[in-house]
Amino acid sequence: MGRAKRKQPAPPPQPPGQWLHALTTAGLVVLVGLALWWWGGHRAARPNLLLVTIDTLRADHVGVYGAREARTRTLDALAARGARFEQAQTPVPMTGPSHATILTGLYPPVHGVRDNIVFSLDPRHKTLATWLKAQGYRTAAFVGAYPVAAAFGFRQGFDTFTENFRESPIPGAGAQRPANEVIDDALGWLANPGRRPFFVWVHLYDPHAPYDPPEPYRTEFAGRLYDGEIAFADAQLGRLFDWFRSSGREADTVVAVLSDHGESLGEHGEVTHAVLVYEATLRVPFLLAGPGVPAGTVVPDRVSTVDLAPTLFRLLGLTPPPELNGRDLRPALHGARVPPEPLYAESLFGRLNCRWSSLRAWTVDDWKLVDGRRTELFHLTDDPTETRDRAAQEGPRVERMRADLRSAVARMAPGGDHARTAAITPGQEAMLRSLGYVGGSGGGGQLDQPGLPDPRDRVHLYERLQIVLRAQDIPLARASAEAEVIAEEDPGNPFAYTTVASLAYRAGRLSGAARAFHRALELDPDRPAVRQNYGKLLRDMDRLEDSEKELRLALQQTDAEDARTRSSLAETLTRLGKTDEAGRLVTDALRIEPRDSEALAAQGRLLVAQGRLPDAAKSLSAAADTGDADSRIELARVYLRLGSYEQAREAVGAVLKATPGHPWALAVLGQALVMQGQRDEGLSVLRRAEAARPRRPEAWLSLAEGFAAAKDPASATRCRQAAQALRAG
Repeated sequence: MGRAKRKQPAPPPQPPGQWLHALTTAGLVVLVGLALWWWGGHRAARPNLLLVTIDTLRADHVGVYGAREARTRTLDALAARGARFEQAQTPVPMTGPSHATILTGLYPPVHGVRDNIVFSLDPRHKTLATWLKAQGYRTAAFVGAYPVAAAFGFRQGFDTFTENFRESPIPGAGAQRPANEVIDDALGWLANPGRRPFFVWVHLYDPHAPYDPPEPYRTEFAGRLYDGEIAFADAQLGRLFDWFRSSGREADTVVAVLSDHGESLGEHGEVTHAVLVYEATLRVPFLLAGPGVPAGTVVPDRVSTVDLAPTLFRLLGLTPPPELNGRDLRPALHGARVPPEPLYAESLFGRLNCRWSSLRAWTVDDWKLVDGRRTELFHLTDDPTETRDRAAQEGPRVERMRADLRSAVARMAPGGDHARTAAITPGQEAMLRSLGYVGGSGGGGQLDQPGLPDPRDRVHLYERLQIVLRAQDIPLARASAEAEVIAEEDPGNPFAYTTVASLAYRAGRLSGAARAFHRALELDPDRPAVRQNYGKLLRDMDRLEDSEKELRLALQQTDAEDARTRSSLAETLTRLGKTDEAGRLVTDALRIEPRDSEALAAQGRLLVAQGRLPDAAKSLSAAADTGDADSRIELARVYLRLGSYEQAREAVGAVLKATPGHPWALAVLGQALVMQGQRDEGLSVLRRAEAARPRRPEAWLSLAEGFAAAKDPASATRCRQAAQALRAG
């Protein structure tokens, strides 16, 4: 027989306090469990949000908006399964300010971002990402161009913010990314699912000028390259939407696709966008799909992109913050009319960059007022291209609309509409300029100053300046002369004078460039980037004390951590023999930007001045690795002093491979050959370099060194005199 089981003794009775503790503990366990259930179930039940902004996309170049030759299958399919807003308007035809409105639900006078340059989104203006992150959303952004970089405040609220911008010797190449790269990054992030809902913002920049779609779009859309860029972006967007379908996330994701602004394409004398406020640049596609959006909906009423944020809050089951300027468009998705409300738009581009008047637009039903130094009135249904000004026939309406517009601006900007700028670094401005954005100071102060020229009367001058700045087939002397003519026609325009300065410098007319920079700064003194370039030019002219003065002032004017101006000032101080302060500035610059080419080059030149040639070679080599040709030539010169002739030839050979006939590189190559004992070959190369008539003093001085090494004192003297003549202008 088996052993009988022993009965377990009853537990001893517990005192009342222990019973209470046990009950409390059990209750807490239940409450925690309920909380976890609510968080994991209730919160996760909220829809995801995908926001796609396609830069520079005109509504009438999208198939579903009537463009018969467009290839926009992805956008057209999205409209079919969701809603299309037929008459959507952006409040500003520029990338940065428009995206600030999209993300905050605020008009530009409220959020304060008025241009792509020298403005940054203030953290006190919360973005969709900030609000949704507070509601438990995972947030990620993948952006395609520098105007919406983290440097300008667009990272607010995003856990992940992918931009990957870098400076490049090819204009614009490092300041933008093609749609396929942006979509790849977004898909990589989406491949790692989490329990919480997500908000993803994808920004595609491809339709922005210059229009250069990849193959096969370049061939298929020959003569219509803008449409080719749109087709490429649409196809890449299709890859993203395919993931949502295949992953089963389409049904629980609200999708919003819209553009920040359109493109003039020559209408009203404007080639691209930013200056004028006609419908070519203000009307944008605006599509919604997903939970709560009936398929095939078309909303005919006039809406603004400022309405997006409050609408998205409602579609996600959230209450919009009360400070938003826009309207909830959700009732319109179910057949209701959009509550009538005037639409505000502005362009301060001319005011902030060219000292022209501000332009503002005020749309009430079908009537649109364009107000600057002069006023226009259009009936958009009868005259959608805005070619028939009816202001003279509608005087009372004009006065009423102008009064309402000014009252609205006063409400949005109590105390007067002022531009409150934030200084950016010269490196940041260089990135923006590489994309074609000019760099005004923002001017600060009151925006509606009387007596300034109207941008509508001067936009042709801006377009002429763009041509002479960018055209590769115009001789430099002719381009420079044309810029001077434009500056004479528009003598109050600082952008005209910075263009003159840039072209004069490239032509080797340093004194002319200095005069133009000086005039630009007289007109618009709060320009640290222009002042930095002026200081560098003065250093090239051997006006070292003047260079130091301008660069110190430029450093005072920027409130950002600015590696470039520190580096420029360090180089001037090195030339003046103030090496201790130069060393401190270089150290600080490299702390801010450890891989900045100018900071590394400044360090290399300082080390040369201190006689530390091996260390200088390391710094200049690092600068050269960023693609900086000047640093590579300087590196070759250090190798010559070290007796490393083959390394010197290799360094300048890389420059000549990228830019055949580069005069300064040829001069250093010739000197290397002479010092290696190949005098005849070296002299031949030196004479080729001299025949190219270099436009920089450094090249002439290298020629002088080469001829001196070849025992040709007459040629050496001639080249030194040429360098002096260049510096004197």
